[in-house]
Amino acid sequence: MEREALIESKSLKADSEYLKKYFKIYTFLKERQKLLRELSRKGDSENNIAQIKELSQVIEEEEKKFWKQIEDEKKEGKCFLLEEIFSSFGLVLEEKKIVLYLLFLKLYDCGKERISEIVNTLDYEDEPLNKMKMFSYFSPQSRLSKHGIIKPGRRTYSTDAEYELDSIFMYFITEALHKGELVQEFSQFSERVEVKTGDLRVPEYSLDDVIVDGRVKEDVVAFLNAYKKIKDGDTGIDIYEKIKKGKALSFLFYGPPGTGKSMLAEAIAYFLEKKVLIVEFPRITSFMFGETDKNIARIFQEGKDNDAVIVIDEADALLYSREYAEWEHDIRFVNVMLQELERFDGVVVLTTNMERLLDHALERRIALKVKFDLPDENLRYQIWRQHIPQGVALSEDVDFNFLARRYKFSGGNIKNAVLNALRRITSEGRKELRMEDFVYGAELEEKGMISRKREVKILGFAEAGYKVKSTGR
Repeated sequence: MEREALIESKSLKADSEYLKKYFKIYTFLKERQKLLRELSRKGDSENNIAQIKELSQVIEEEEKKFWKQIEDEKKEGKCFLLEEIFSSFGLVLEEKKIVLYLLFLKLYDCGKERISEIVNTLDYEDEPLNKMKMFSYFSPQSRLSKHGIIKPGRRTYSTDAEYELDSIFMYFITEALHKGELVQEFSQFSERVEVKTGDLRVPEYSLDDVIVDGRVKEDVVAFLNAYKKIKDGDTGIDIYEKIKKGKALSFLFYGPPGTGKSMLAEAIAYFLEKKVLIVEFPRITSFMFGETDKNIARIFQEGKDNDAVIVIDEADALLYSREYAEWEHDIRFVNVMLQELERFDGVVVLTTNMERLLDHALERRIALKVKFDLPDENLRYQIWRQHIPQGVALSEDVDFNFLARRYKFSGGNIKNAVLNALRRITSEGRKELRMEDFVYGAELEEKGMISRKREVKILGFAEAGYKVKSTGR
């Protein structure tokens, strides 16, 4: 046990020295970048130019000295686990520099940087061909991307994307350093890292909670009743006798934000007495080659294992039309999603605000497509009333008809307006909602909405005789 602890201590010490020495070079690089920015802002300055030239020489000398020292010490038998990790991926010197720089940013909470910023920082010689070569190390086909060592901060690879070390790779090197050895291949390590594809929970909403067009509910309930009868064997016929694939009860809910798509999706699970698996695109994407494909398969396997209703929000992100895909992996994600939908025989709900972006091949894999429109005045009236919590009194001047007529809100906007009103009376120590509170909440929500044109100018509260009293703040 003592010997193991000694090995670990030596390994940690060697790699700690390795990082400290090399990170010192990055402080010079950062200082050089600062001077370059000053130069571009203030124009030519002999002092700045001289300092930049001097720093570039120092960096070059320190770089050569560092890598020669590492090679000499490795020949003498000194162990650097970081070097073993880099070697296991077959990384060349420039790739090692990129990884170490991103590690530096991660450890010192410097955030993510765009490719151009990283390249300009690391290429202290200002050689155009060197910069172009370094750009190639960030492509989707590069070793760093394919092995899942680095990832862009957003979905699409592009020259202006911000990059960082993949979190799973960070766990991998952290565990290796603290155990003092490479106990397994990175691919094996990444497979055992727990990946949660979504939130599995009991649904919070029932059909009674969802206020949408009555025809929408009727169609959905008809399909759910049929699904239950098929599962219970209560149909008298085998409707799948000739159908081997595409047995899923799949819904596509599309329309503007805040119109009840996600609520109805949960209510479906409540109606079927199942749990709901809520899936969001950022939770399942990984820029480690092939890992997103596995995560997509995990979604459907987890749904099957837990007999859950799968709800995939922002489905357009995973089923984006292949006609407009820029990268091979985007096409692959769509193919995997379509295949999994074809094989699945449970209940899945896809929601989107951008149905025009969906791949055409999805159409034949959807059992029921439901368009959600913004609520009309009658539905808005019901939504306003429904959001009032028990224990909160309403004053006699509250006019939900007027609110429904005046504010052409979605259900989500109405919810926010009511919350604004409730926050107001809470701050003032009241338990009664007055009309002025609702107006206050609605006006705040309207100001915060992304501006949109209204066909008709609607009479405001001031003209209607309603006055919003100041809160005194």
